[in-house]
Amino acid sequence: MRAARGKYRLPRDCGFPDRHRGLLQKAVTEIAAELEISKEDAAEQITQFSYLNADEQISYLDGSFAETLKSTADFLVEQKSITSAPELSEFQSRVTSEFVKKASGK
Repeated sequence: MRAARGKYRLPRDCGFPDRHRGLLQKAVTEIAAELEISKEDAAEQITQFSYLNADEQISYLDGSFAETLKSTADFLVEQKSITSAPELSEFQSRVTSEFVKKASGK
């Protein structure tokens, strides 16, 4: 994970987009600061993320993502973190893959 002089490297097979690998140092620094953790811990956590390509994002957004949001909202109501959760139809009408399609040219 760690290379010389404080530089961090990700394993090639982690799914992190090659075109964004140059931003890794900035991401590690910003994640560490936001979460108040060490850069080493932030770098390790990045390797645990799932990086979805455009097709995978479109599939998820057009598929089960609204249901995931609804389940999360219902859980938060049960935990008394929020007072109410929108109906599933509210999530379904607002979750869209439109922007991913535009950005990816799909």
